[in-house]
This record gives sequence, C-alpha cells and structure tokens, in this order.
Amino acid sequence: MAWDRMLASVIARRGIVPNCWLALVVVLAAAWACNSGGVSEKGSSPAGGLLVTNQSIIEAGRSSCPLGDEIDFFWHVFQLLPDVVIVYPSENYYYFETTCGGRVIRGNVRLDIKDRDSGIVHFAYYAVGGVEEHYKALSKQDLLHSRKILDLEYRLSFRGKDVLFKLHDIPQIPCSPMRVDEESVGNLMDESGLGFMLLYSHGQKAFKFVLCHETPGRVPVNVTRIYGNMFVDERTGFTFYRDEHVKRDRLIGVRVQGVRNNTYFDGPFDQLPENYLQGDKLRVFIEEAYPGYIGQVDRFGDFIGTNNERVVISPYELYVNREELTKTSVCDGVSGEDEFLLCFRNELERIRSVQRR
Repeated sequence: MAWDRMLASVIARRGIVPNCWLALVVVLAAAWACNSGGVSEKGSSPAGGLLVTNQSIIEAGRSSCPLGDEIDFFWHVFQLLPDVVIVYPSENYYYFETTCGGRVIRGNVRLDIKDRDSGIVHFAYYAVGGVEEHYKALSKQDLLHSRKILDLEYRLSFRGKDVLFKLHDIPQIPCSPMRVDEESVGNLMDESGLGFMLLYSHGQKAFKFVLCHETPGRVPVNVTRIYGNMFVDERTGFTFYRDEHVKRDRLIGVRVQGVRNNTYFDGPFDQLPENYLQGDKLRVFIEEAYPGYIGQVDRFGDFIGTNNERVVISPYELYVNREELTKTSVCDGVSGEDEFLLCFRNELERIRSVQRR
C-alpha cells in the first residue's frame, strides 16, 4: 500500500482508537482510584507509572459486558473511570482499552469541538480481531448530561455518576523559532505524549511539524543520533532533523508500522490544535497548499459532508526501521531542513526502488 493511501485509510478510522501497547488501562486506573481515593492533579499514579499484571488480565477475562448495546457499554466503561480524567490529545479523544469476556475492547470518548457545547458526547469502540465497529453520539436523550464548567472542562453525568473531563490546555505562544514566511497554526499534543507546533510556510505552500520541548504534560524525548543532524526518539520512533541555523527540531520521519497498525505512534497528522484554531486560518492554508481541495473542507480541515474525514497533513516521511534510516546517510552534510528532507525523501524512494527489483 502506498504511504499516502495508508494514511488516508487511518484517517477514515479516526473515530475508533489507536492500538494500545498497554492493556486494561481503564480497569487498572479504576482499581487504583478506588484504593487511593482518586487520581492526582496530574492524572498519574503516586509511583508515576502503570502496572499491568497477568493476574489482572486473567481475572478481567472472566467478566462479561453488553458489547452489542452502545448505551449500556458506555456505562460499563464510564463507571470504571475515576472522578477526574485528563484528555491529552489535542483533538479531544479520551482513548481507553478494556476487556470483556476475554476479548480486548478499544475505543474512545470524544468531546468534539463542533458539538460538545450542545451536550453531544461521541462514543466509539470495537473488539480487537472483530469486524464490527460501534459508534453512537450520546446526549441528554440517552440520559447522558454534559455540562460545560470552563472552556476546557466538561462534567459528564450518567446513571448517578459524575466524571469531570479536563481537556489538556496547551499554551499557544510559538514554542519554536520561525522563518519570516512561516506562520503558526497552533501548538498541539499528539497521542504519543509529544508536543508539536504546526507551521505553515507561505513561501513553500507547505506545512511543517516542529517539536515543542516545553509542552506541559509532555513525555520527554530520548533521542539517539542516527548521523549528522538526524535523531530518532527511542520511545516513539519519531525522527527529527535538528536545524542548527533556525534552532529547532523538525519532524521528518514516522515508522510505517505505527501507521499501519494505527498505534499511538502513527504521527501527529490526526491530532491538530482544534481547541485553538483562529477563524478560517487552517482552511485557507489547506486550500493554498492543496488547490484541489478548494471549497471542500471546513475550518477544522474536515471534508464537508463527511463523518470527520480529514485532509491528511503529514509533511514527513514513513520509514520501516533503523537500518533504512542509516542507509540515507548520503544526506549527511546537506544543510537546511528543507534541503535535508528532500534528500531524505529521495533516498528512501531510491532504497525502496532497489528492493522492488
């Protein structure tokens, strides 16, 4: 599958959930909340980690739940949540993973900026290995009441239980230097836990993702040099070019496995700064960069008349493994992030064309 088509297929699944690398997050979070009295202010356990045991997996596997009924299954998930949750990804998805009758269930609760102030809560889930996907837009008609407390805080009440959803607030002061022809679309947090600034270059008519090192609540990067100014984050596999002239780290590569498997490490293309978009700025930039989309997208970058299908903004390359990155070392010494990215892209294509022979 071509990289662009692969990204497009992931976009079509935005309403579901990335594959998680930890199981039973909801179950364990709820169990810990009961034992300790709730989550800390930062939403983490006292030890700063999460322990998943074989015992908990086996014991949870004995449980049953109403998978076929979206409202009852929402209650199954909702009653396991602590009293306060933090929604870190910038598109306001609260991802979860639980088990039901021995099956792993993944899904999300979303407070969509388009209709959350109208009391709408989006709920989606699926069983891993299954073919059926479940979705329902919940509201007061389903006896779910959502009340806005502050701009980024909503209290959800359902069947006698209240949960405060706190949407992660990200400062919008540009977190990185910009060139004269560049403009910030906004700062965001990807579901990987990394912070980025989305830039638009008017001169190049192109978007760029730049790493934000000081985003509140971020997971720190742990980078290893591949060669020259190319670095890879060991946890996410995200690859950056360090521009010594502009003094910033630009995202240039994401592992294809993350995209193919729809994991938390599939790149920031699906986590844009929705809560902070000003007017039609993003739409105008998209239409300038992709003239074929003129008149087809709304101000959030979604295609008009679709179920949140979004324009793919992925100004970086997909790569297979560390070895493939190393093979592009002919680009070592190429000065400037744009020039390096072009060399990097061409080398990856050359490597793959040789492999196809």
